[in-house]
Amino acid sequence: MSVINLETDLRKYPADVRAHLDKSMNKRRFQYTMQQELDRWLRTPRTVPDEAESPQGWYLEFGTSFTIFGRGQYIMTVGTEIERVNPKPAKPEEGLPRQVNLKEWWGIRQEPPPTDFDDFMRRWKSYTQEERERYKGIFPERFRHHGSLDDTVDAFLGGTPQPLDDGYTGLDPAPTSLDLP
Repeated sequence: MSVINLETDLRKYPADVRAHLDKSMNKRRFQYTMQQELDRWLRTPRTVPDEAESPQGWYLEFGTSFTIFGRGQYIMTVGTEIERVNPKPAKPEEGLPRQVNLKEWWGIRQEPPPTDFDDFMRRWKSYTQEERERYKGIFPERFRHHGSLDDTVDAFLGGTPQPLDDGYTGLDPAPTSLDLP
């Protein structure tokens, strides 16, 4: 059983797999915002289990909005909140395990940490709360201001504005008050 790389360029998919994926996206009303989230997620190379390790395939939930399902190196179909698709259960009579949950599988396989802050932000929604706390220490310069990590990420992603740093209150904004050499 080995780890394989997910094919992140949908243009390189076999024609029948691509047609099935397009059909499932149209049928289940895969929305533009979902497509953007999937595109961001696909920008970072991902590893998935091979077909020997997950003969029924794998799946990954993106919050409550959508779930992708795949087999081997390809994404095969999607489920959305409009039309849910459930993971395949185990089939003991055929000797098949249940469909592999990628978050659990990566937890066992230890998906590599983010390489830079942009990678961290692209993968933010796929992290569990424990992973978010663990990776917080990798970028201390980004999280040294007031507020929690979630507040910082919300501000970075365009959420609510953060309060000003209290250390700068009471400063005279006039340039003549500065001591310059």
